[in-house]
Amino acid sequence: MVITSSMPTSAAADRRSIFFCATVDHADAVAEAFRAAGVTVYRPDAEGSGPVSDAAMAIGHNALLRLCGPAWKPLEVHLRHAPPDNARPWRQLFQAPVVFNAERTALVFQARWLSAPVPGADAQLRRHFEAYVASLEQRLHGSWEDKVYPAIQRLVMDNRCSLQELARALAMHPRALERRLKDAGTRFRTLQNQARHAMAQELLRDTDSDVGTIAAQLGYGSASAFVRAFSSLAGTPPAAWRKAARQMAAPRDPTSPRAASASQ
Repeated sequence: MVITSSMPTSAAADRRSIFFCATVDHADAVAEAFRAAGVTVYRPDAEGSGPVSDAAMAIGHNALLRLCGPAWKPLEVHLRHAPPDNARPWRQLFQAPVVFNAERTALVFQARWLSAPVPGADAQLRRHFEAYVASLEQRLHGSWEDKVYPAIQRLVMDNRCSLQELARALAMHPRALERRLKDAGTRFRTLQNQARHAMAQELLRDTDSDVGTIAAQLGYGSASAFVRAFSSLAGTPPAAWRKAARQMAAPRDPTSPRAASASQ
């Protein structure tokens, strides 16, 4: 927050902030919350997705209050989950109409706030902390090759993973990207398959989505294509893998003979 509060305008702070701040023109358009924040929930009805989206909006709301001052207020707050029995705490927190069962989770506010100067902005302090963050990012992300796989993971989660989309995310021409991947000893398809497989394992283990739903979420043309791809990497079909993974994760009964003999 130190960096964002040192930016000259709210728009610049929004671009640099790790928080999501929907940047829309009045109430006619709504920006996607989780994609901008780098957070994706596999299913809107997944357990815990409601509190996550509420927390994201509360963080964004407080960040904008800090950047724009107490006069800032959202026009609306959109939440994807169903309304609670008592929505009054949500309205009191956001001081704005709250729309539940919305298409996207987002804060909606007037675009004029993006050009609002940030009170107490300090350009010298901003440059200092930006240089520090850049050094941390370089150490965290490492080489160019280390950035490719996380980018593919994000595209897989958004169900828009293609060579063209990856090249756009990395600000490269697709052919240049292919050459660089080849020089690194890999290919786009190989990395895409690895990311899809890892995501499929998470969805099979942590959700009750059926095979057809998971196949569609991961961009496979059909459930049978997904089953073939998963089986070739895991050595077992998705249903069998799910059953085994959940059996391994299930807590053992300490009174069972197996548990008793293992503890001796």
